[in-house]
Amino acid sequence: CTGVRVRENGGDRAYRAQRGVVLAAGAFGSPHILMLSGIGPAEHLRAHGLAVSIDAPGVGAGLQDHPTVAVNFGTTRRDTLKTADSIFNLLR
Repeated sequence: CTGVRVRENGGDRAYRAQRGVVLAAGAFGSPHILMLSGIGPAEHLRAHGLAVSIDAPGVGAGLQDHPTVAVNFGTTRRDTLKTADSIFNLLR
């Protein structure tokens, strides 16, 4: 990747990188953007009518969603959220 092309103020504009480009659109967004750009598993891209620039089978592989996230906080109260992420509460 050498830069990006964006639609800005009603027109197209290209921004070129001098050294490199970091794609940071999250676990789902980054593979999506790469695949739309033709970088990904060739068969999958072709099946969706996308031109293949680079056959990269690992793009988008092994994605997982994490339904719980640990959060720590301090409080002066005695009640807690200790069971908030129990199996019962997650299913509820």
